Amino acid sequence: MIGKYEAYSKLISYNSQALEALSHLRDYTEEKTVILDNKVSEHFNNVMEGIRGMAKSYAKMNKKASLEPLLKKISEIEQDALPAVDSLRLAMATGYSGSEILKEIGENLFEKVERLTADMRSPNSKNFSLKNAETPHDMIRYLHQKGVESMFDTKNLKKADLRLFINIPVKDCSTIMVLDLEGRLSQELKNKGDLHDLDLENLEYKPLKALLELYNSEKFDKSGDEEFKAIVSNEKLIAQIELGCHYSELEAQIGKKNFVRFIFRDTDFESYRNAKHRSAYVRTVLKELGFEVSFKKNETKAYWSGDSEDKAAKILKETLRLAASTKDLDLEESYIDRYPNKAVNAFFKGVTDIESYLEDCYDTDKKDDKKIKH
Repeated sequence: MIGKYEAYSKLISYNSQALEALSHLRDYTEEKTVILDNKVSEHFNNVMEGIRGMAKSYAKMNKKASLEPLLKKISEIEQDALPAVDSLRLAMATGYSGSEILKEIGENLFEKVERLTADMRSPNSKNFSLKNAETPHDMIRYLHQKGVESMFDTKNLKKADLRLFINIPVKDCSTIMVLDLEGRLSQELKNKGDLHDLDLENLEYKPLKALLELYNSEKFDKSGDEEFKAIVSNEKLIAQIELGCHYSELEAQIGKKNFVRFIFRDTDFESYRNAKHRSAYVRTVLKELGFEVSFKKNETKAYWSGDSEDKAAKILKETLRLAASTKDLDLEESYIDRYPNKAVNAFFKGVTDIESYLEDCYDTDKKDDKKIKH
């Protein structure tokens, strides 16, 4: 299991490399951005290197996954994208940085490199497959999803490894799937004989304790279920939270070092009108919580650190609550564009189901308008 986890960690690292390089390519096509260097080829090579690293890591994780068809598909996608990349490189070489001429080049680059094909936006789509991947971004999404699925696949595991996986039922019929790397939690549950006998008060796994306290709280009013998978140890938690077509990554440590690292990857701004408003909401909340926040396109990265374990547990809970609160806020009918400040204020008053809250705000305003007209 440790070897599989090491391969998974490398896959995640390569995933970050590919996405980071992808964002650098995007920077060249921003009209207001003037970039004096010309590292287009270098950034594209880093994208493809990251994708190939993800493929090799995934093949090590999953013995049934053949590396050859993955690398063949990656090469086909690379060759298809190269003309768009070369156009951008030549434009930069001839001094078009920040120019209007980059608009058409940028649109072509998006189409060939960054676009997520409709079938590849959601892992739940029946057409989510290697065959339907068309762009480097498609391959990043595909390999990341397959890596997560493989890491938490409990089929055909040895008994010693199988006991490290725990499904923890929480309020509202959600289930959190946990991989217990140290095995101490697994042993405790084995001794108690019943998952519901788990003593949260004396639970040694500090980040997991904070997570379960939140999810079992009567005040936690989240909208719908999410797929929540976490790797835990005494002081650390690494989690992926999927809500529809977008997902969040979270890493936290409570103990000798206290920090929370959060990455929120939103849906495509072009396809989902309110996605940019949802991202703005996320950034505002994170900044008010005391995070250092950076933002590029639809990806928000945030980091918090401190000395207090209690404060770290509180920040972790609020970050988890924030992730849960984002469900469906990118949809046109979410009203996040109409009430951005109300959304933030509601969150800090303890509301997690922001979508329903904003819908109530809209209904109230409609009733008030009718009264004024009459």
